[in-house]
Amino acid sequence: MTAIIFGSHGGFFNRTSNSGRETAVWVDQLLNSAKEHYELPITLDPRERAFRTLNDIFDTHRQSDWDGYGALPISQEAYLEARRLLEVLPNDIFAPEISADPRGAISFEWHKGPNWIFTLTAKGNGLLVYAGLMGKDNRAYGTQNFRDSIPKIILQHIRQLAQ
Repeated sequence: MTAIIFGSHGGFFNRTSNSGRETAVWVDQLLNSAKEHYELPITLDPRERAFRTLNDIFDTHRQSDWDGYGALPISQEAYLEARRLLEVLPNDIFAPEISADPRGAISFEWHKGPNWIFTLTAKGNGLLVYAGLMGKDNRAYGTQNFRDSIPKIILQHIRQLAQ
């Protein structure tokens, strides 16, 4: 049997071990998940939220065919490169939306409206691939080396979206 012990503020802080039955194991896993979410702050700093999103994407897209259409798994190298990119992103640039790319990469996207979008992709090979539309007829795309800092040309394009 699994027992929940509630704290004085309504949260649970302890439980007894279960008997090993399948349902009890499932309940125990559910309680562990609920406890983790209970302990999280209601609002997160945008950077912290971006790191958590990146971690979640990596955890859920490490297997081949994660999309049902033959997607490649996200590699450890792509994850670490994407994490490093977030770490060195200047504070004056708002956090991007983050998504898994079916080619095994991680993509970052900034947008501010129609005809204003910039996508940056980390594959884990030391190269950042980018494409952007900054206004109706102003396009930019290319590939830049990524080591310890984000290339200036990429930062300039992202900052155009923040103006």
